[in-house]
Amino acid sequence: MTEIFCTLTVLGSLGLLIGVAVQIVVPALDRLEAFVMGDVKQLDLLDALAARDTALESVQENSGDWVEAAVRALEFIPIGEVGTGEDFRFRLIEQGIEEPHHHNVWGAMMGAAVRKRLFRKTGEYRPMRGDRSHGRMTPVYVRAD
Repeated sequence: MTEIFCTLTVLGSLGLLIGVAVQIVVPALDRLEAFVMGDVKQLDLLDALAARDTALESVQENSGDWVEAAVRALEFIPIGEVGTGEDFRFRLIEQGIEEPHHHNVWGAMMGAAVRKRLFRKTGEYRPMRGDRSHGRMTPVYVRAD
């Protein structure tokens, strides 16, 4: 009797495992099939860039005059000076500039400085040092003339 109970318990457990596996594997195979067949919408680089620009514009609009004031402060960076946006952010903070309402405004500041042709990208990338940046790679800029 004990042997039958043990056999039924093992078979029941095996059935449960198979049921769980089917619940996981079948949807994954369905998603794979949809991807292979082209039914999944591919991310569009232009859409992603447009969404980024829209978000930065929104952040900048909500910052009031902060971006303009920060860009004016960047005009005092010596021509030819090289650094990341983070390097220039640290410098402005050291000089006493008030931090913006949201950390993304720093990126809007560098974007505005590039559009104003105060800075240009060098093509180089460096890891960021800030604890919230997690060492991600960021563009290096040079103060333009």
